[in-house]
Formats: sequence, structure tokens, C-alpha cells
Amino acid sequence: MSVFSKNLRYLRESMGLKLDEFEFLGIKKGTMSNYELGNTEPKLSLLCEISKFFRISIDDFLLKDIEAEKITPVVTETAPPETANNNFRELLDVLREKDSTIREMAEEIGMLKQTITQLKQDKSGRVSDASDSTVANAI
Repeated sequence: MSVFSKNLRYLRESMGLKLDEFEFLGIKKGTMSNYELGNTEPKLSLLCEISKFFRISIDDFLLKDIEAEKITPVVTETAPPETANNNFRELLDVLREKDSTIREMAEEIGMLKQTITQLKQDKSGRVSDASDSTVANAI
């Protein structure tokens, strides 16, 4: 196991994070696991993002045993770590909910498009019973 792998696991676990909680950086659970096991290493650009997230310099991340040397993250905020962790978890929850919200909105748009099409096709201006319920549901 490389120094990077050991540090990555240590930092993730010390923050109480799971492997799948790094998808916001574009890192899938399996990829994160491979990084921690030392099977693969991230590209430099991703390494920079990981270092920024943990607030650890790239040099320390790659060259020092963070746990043994008790290296602490460079904190630029005055908020306590619990607040930062709570904010992070709240943001993760919002990201998880976005797909559901997008799906619901797409369904509603589809229903509205169908209603508009039905209204355009009805030359007399009278909407059929099926369309009445669709319009009522859309509103």
C-alpha cells in the first residue's frame, strides 16, 4: 500500500465518509476503493481536487504518513469540523435528491405537452373527459 493510499483511507475514515460519497468529485465507489488499495492512482488533476477537499498539500498527501505525523488539514475557515461535516452531508443529500426531482419534472413536462397537444387537436375548444382530468392533474 502506497503512502497516498494509506493517507486517503485514513482521511476518509477520520471524516466518517463512505467510499461512495466521493461521486461529487467524479470518483466512483470502485475507483475510490482501488485508490485506497493501491491498485491505481488518480491523475494529477483529480489528485489536486482530492487534496483540496481534504485541505492537505499534495506533498504531504504523497510523501508523508499523515496519521503517524499527525498532520492536520490547512483550515481557512473558523467553523468547527462538525459544522463542515454537516454542511458536506447536507450537500450530498441535495445532490442525491436532484435526480429524483429532475425525473419528476420531466414527467410533469411530458403530461403538460400531451395536454397541449390534445387541446390543439380539439377544434371545437371542448376538451374530452380524459383531457379534463389530465389538465386538472397538471394544474
